[in-house]
Amino acid sequence: MANGRPPRRVQRVRHEGGYALPELLIGAALGLAMIGSAVALFTTALGAEPRTSARTADIADARLFAESVARELRQGRSAPTATATDLALITYVKRSPCAGTAPGPAIPCLVTYSCEAGSCTRAVSETDGTGAGPAVLMVEGLASDQVFSYAPDVVDPSFIGINLSLAAGPGEDSITISDGVTLRNPPWPVES
Repeated sequence: MANGRPPRRVQRVRHEGGYALPELLIGAALGLAMIGSAVALFTTALGAEPRTSARTADIADARLFAESVARELRQGRSAPTATATDLALITYVKRSPCAGTAPGPAIPCLVTYSCEAGSCTRAVSETDGTGAGPAVLMVEGLASDQVFSYAPDVVDPSFIGINLSLAAGPGEDSITISDGVTLRNPPWPVES
């Protein structure tokens, strides 16, 4: 060291920038931890997506079911069978015959809604109950089969309520969809 200065080689090393091995190892470990967290979050979101899609479909089906029942009650004329889990009414269906699959003119048919085991079905038959078609699943995932309510009573209702309670899944709230119809059409005579 002449004149109190370090040799040129030492000066050059002090001015060159860079990272030491411990700094590189810590940076790599932090980067891997961040990538691992992002992957875990992504896979959790992917796992929850099918449940969310199924829940959304159940809600849409419940809304469609409530609207369908309300529409048929508005255009219908009588409700020969009525309980909290079943509703049968004579209403117009655009089929010929009633339980057929081919479209046709709107004719009076017996439409039966039945709810059990957390799901509701719809079946169509002739007004006297003959020629019933297969029951079609309309909604599922219900917390209660007690869907229909009647006011002032079941025997001679002036109002029919529809109350669909969808069961709550893990981390979800239960959802209730309600609708109702005030009956204004006079009853038709029920064919025996």
